[in-house]
Amino acid sequence: GQATYRTVERRHVEQLFQGQPLTTDLAMTVNLSVSLAAQDSGFLASFAIDSVALSGGPAFPAGAAAAARGARFEATLGPSGAVEQFGGGDPSNPLEQQLTFLLRDFFPGTPATGVVPGAHWVDTTDTQGTSGGADISMRAINTRSCPGWTTFADARALEILTESAIEITGSGTQAGQAFTVSGSGRAHGRQYLSAEGLLLGLLGTAVGTALGLGVLLGLNLAQLTFAFGMVDKLVLAPSIA
Repeated sequence: GQATYRTVERRHVEQLFQGQPLTTDLAMTVNLSVSLAAQDSGFLASFAIDSVALSGGPAFPAGAAAAARGARFEATLGPSGAVEQFGGGDPSNPLEQQLTFLLRDFFPGTPATGVVPGAHWVDTTDTQGTSGGADISMRAINTRSCPGWTTFADARALEILTESAIEITGSGTQAGQAFTVSGSGRAHGRQYLSAEGLLLGLLGTAVGTALGLGVLLGLNLAQLTFAFGMVDKLVLAPSIA
């Protein structure tokens, strides 16, 4: 089936560049349509970006948000919801490349036995992407638990609490100068599944008000832009090779 989601995310970010602290306030709204179709060994998820609105935060090229409208991505998911293959987006649009980090982590990982009240499990999400001429890898170790049933969006839902430990590495070249990037952070979130298994939404605990599903964090560092999902606080430590 197909569903439409709206994400509204705000983040206060602290960065470290060559020993100098930088503080940025970010806001991003994404409207997207998502469809999910069963396959022999999992699912095919299709994403269509309906609109993107940005305020504060990284300076994307003029027209990047408008150009991202209509962008499409596809992900092959295993039975647990883990992403096995992912593709799509325009490699020349840095905003679309950063949406890769959001969309790869769109669906929560679930245990093979299913989500039931009192369940606890751990899964790992590995994401690779390109941003600002850098090849970026992110690993998130997600500790999840289901305290029980609650109400979300006027529907009975199972609540999933997630705490993620995130490590980031990357390298690239800008203006002929090689550089490396490393960072770490922690994330907290709540996801909601209906009794039928429909993903109803996600809220980040560090966000004052969040509507719909997904978290995107943008970082601007020496004219390089990075985006990682669900990060409460992320400190980047770039070094010049």
